[in-house]
Amino acid sequence: MSIAALLLGLILLVLNGFFVAVEISLLAARRGVIEQRAEGGDRRAVVALRALRELPITFSGAQLGITLASLGLGAVAEPAVAAAFKKVLGTTALPAGFVTAISITLALTIVVFLHMVIGEMAPKNLAIARAEDVALAVARPFALLVKLLRPLIVVLNGAANLLARAIGVDVIDERELGYNSEELLLVLMAEAATAFDELTRSGQDDQLVRQTADAWPNLFRVARLIPAVEYLRAQRLRTALMRDLHAALADVDLLVHAPFAAGLLQCTNLTGHPTIVAPFVG
Repeated sequence: MSIAALLLGLILLVLNGFFVAVEISLLAARRGVIEQRAEGGDRRAVVALRALRELPITFSGAQLGITLASLGLGAVAEPAVAAAFKKVLGTTALPAGFVTAISITLALTIVVFLHMVIGEMAPKNLAIARAEDVALAVARPFALLVKLLRPLIVVLNGAANLLARAIGVDVIDERELGYNSEELLLVLMAEAATAFDELTRSGQDDQLVRQTADAWPNLFRVARLIPAVEYLRAQRLRTALMRDLHAALADVDLLVHAPFAAGLLQCTNLTGHPTIVAPFVG
């Protein structure tokens, strides 16, 4: 096996994991936490916040990196590993055709396994578990790469937008996203299910009186099956909601409203604004 090919393959594997970590950490990171660290003077947070403010370019850059690293890994590592197996198996009594087929199969299996575990799953899990820390760690080197490749990234992102519009999809910037109260409610369900996780796991939730579809026991059970992508998207909306609501209420001392009116339950529970429920006599 060529040492040069092995080292290049290892570098491409690490780069693939790096770009995966960039994409997932910036998707999962709580913008409020990043903003606080930026205000505290953390230069890494300033760079990460800049990336969060131009998500289309950020994600296009990450996808470009993942694609190039994956293609390079397949082009370099698989032939090198296959050649090593072919050299070893060539000393056996196996027919030449079998040696080639077995060598390619083994090489492909090993490279794909390493790619999936080290280049994809491990950095993804790390980025989800420690989103803000990972986002800060990768912010500066990724910003440098985006700066160098920005013209190419802009062209690719523009081409993708044109294709999306061609099939009738309206492309919007992350800053233009509205707030879907049902989607945000998903976060509350997940947090409530986490608080009562032991109750659900032990089966004691069966003892609760209400067992209808919209009762808490069933909401706890359903929340355990929330897809990670939907949860992360809801957290992104939550972060944007926190920022916008903070600006909207900057000059407001007290907001009086009816309980559960116009999605205000999500606004108060998800943004850190304390709520007092008071009886009203008309």
